[in-house]
Amino acid sequence: MPVKRKNFDLMSKRIDGLEGATRSKMRDALQESLEDGRDKLRELIDQRGTGRTWYGNWGSMPHGTPGRTGSAPGRSATGKMRDSATFEMSADSKYRVRGRFGWLGRLGDSKYMPMQDQGFTHWITGEHIEGMMAIRDARQYADEQFERRAEKVARELANFDF
Repeated sequence: MPVKRKNFDLMSKRIDGLEGATRSKMRDALQESLEDGRDKLRELIDQRGTGRTWYGNWGSMPHGTPGRTGSAPGRSATGKMRDSATFEMSADSKYRVRGRFGWLGRLGDSKYMPMQDQGFTHWITGEHIEGMMAIRDARQYADEQFERRAEKVARELANFDF
């Protein structure tokens, strides 16, 4: 009888260790996927322009970039929108972690970034400016990365040797 109790205690310790390792691996998977989402968002901002090419003295405009004389690839006139893309994680409890990415700081509260992402009617020309849909596509990419990582953790668990 004492042998069975010893085996039970050993298995119990191994399960506890497995639980902690699993939480840690899933937390890492979430963080890496959020970083991927942030990086994809930045990449899409650099790539997805308005589809228009223009030339002019942008630097003379009230919110213009000094020295800028024409359109740029993507939507990175100053780099502020791209550089303010970030991510954060928070633990609700020992068993639950949340994360998000996007424009989360002070600049993320402005109307400019969501308008560029979702599209808007230009207040001067009246033209519709297509949105770049970068948040949507970066979210899809981050979700795919997390799913891939979570499946890897699950496969590792399936092969765990008690």
